Amino acid sequence: MRKQFNHVSAVICLEAAICAVLLATAPRAKSSFKQEPQAPPAASAPFHEEVIAEITPGNQYKSGFVGYKHLAWVENQGGKRIVRLDGKQQGGVYDDVKYLGFNQDESHFVFFAKHRSS
Repeated sequence: MRKQFNHVSAVICLEAAICAVLLATAPRAKSSFKQEPQAPPAASAPFHEEVIAEITPGNQYKSGFVGYKHLAWVENQGGKRIVRLDGKQQGGVYDDVKYLGFNQDESHFVFFAKHRSS
């Protein structure tokens, strides 16, 4: 007989806008019909957490974009904007940045930026 699971999601937010979704499974409440005894679930691999990027100390998070393989965001540094892809600065320092995005397979990253405005 198939095991039935109730999926519970939790959202962990870092710097109020970069969020990661974690899924946990919990057995559903027992129903009134008789079920065959089930073997205990196999031990799963321990949870592994890894820091992939950090906001530069002293800067503030402005906006971001999460892909399947990459994380991009804009930092505010003294009224100017810096774009980061997986923690590495992309381009220079801009007056404004909008519309972060990836192509379908995330091999290309794009954004619109205003540079040296008056």
